[in-house]
Amino acid sequence: MNFLAHILLSGDDKEIQIGNFIGDIVKGNKYEDYPTKIKEGILLHRKIDDFTDKHPIVKQSTERLKPKYGRYSAIVLDIFFDYFLLKNWDKYSNQSIDKFVKQFHINVLQHYLIIPAKGRRITVSIIVNRWFHRYKTKDGIKEVLDKMAKYRNIPNESDFAMSVLSKYENEFNLEFNIFFTELCNFVDYQ
Repeated sequence: MNFLAHILLSGDDKEIQIGNFIGDIVKGNKYEDYPTKIKEGILLHRKIDDFTDKHPIVKQSTERLKPKYGRYSAIVLDIFFDYFLLKNWDKYSNQSIDKFVKQFHINVLQHYLIIPAKGRRITVSIIVNRWFHRYKTKDGIKEVLDKMAKYRNIPNESDFAMSVLSKYENEFNLEFNIFFTELCNFVDYQ
């Protein structure tokens, strides 16, 4: 899952949310260096990733992207799933997305110094570039994929990704909702 889903699945605890946010950055047993609730968030992040990586729906959904993205298909699917999370936001949260994002921005800035350096750069980019709002539209998704191709080592195939998203939008949406409901139950969210 991508950032938005991880943050939502953290529930109301702000430190768990921060741990879940930095979960990809903190490697190995380095999570032991953090306060208890942040450790819980890091471990929650790993639990979510493990569930996601093994889920048959996720494997099925990534197959549509493999012709051009290969092993990077799951990264693209993570972004697609945040798009569908936003499309279905009211099913999973009683709070408006704008209020949720604003509260996350405040929380992450309040915990800025505990976030590893790499995470601080991401934090600034998330806030300044309004990442979560970009996930609301297909144009925003394409822009995110283009930037990832430029700054990360994933194929520059956003036109292909967008054609797959358009062609299979209903299927992805259905798959997302089945998967995400199971994930919410797995982590005991709501």
